[in-house]
Amino acid sequence: MKFHPDDPRALAQSRRRVMLTAAGAMLVLSGIVILLLPIRLPFPLRLAVAVIDLIAAATIWVLLRQQAGR
Repeated sequence: MKFHPDDPRALAQSRRRVMLTAAGAMLVLSGIVILLLPIRLPFPLRLAVAVIDLIAAATIWVLLRQQAGR
């Protein structure tokens, strides 16, 4: 839904979009870091955590795409 720029809901929607974008970027970054850094975790566990982070980031991306389409 598009709001007039003076509408307070437009500011809230913009902030929500920025926060979700930042959260998605941090999830992608943490997934890559967990997978690549030599952390003392068994490899299957590291792989599972990284994949879960990437799935969460993809879910946030889909949410942002759906909100932008409205």
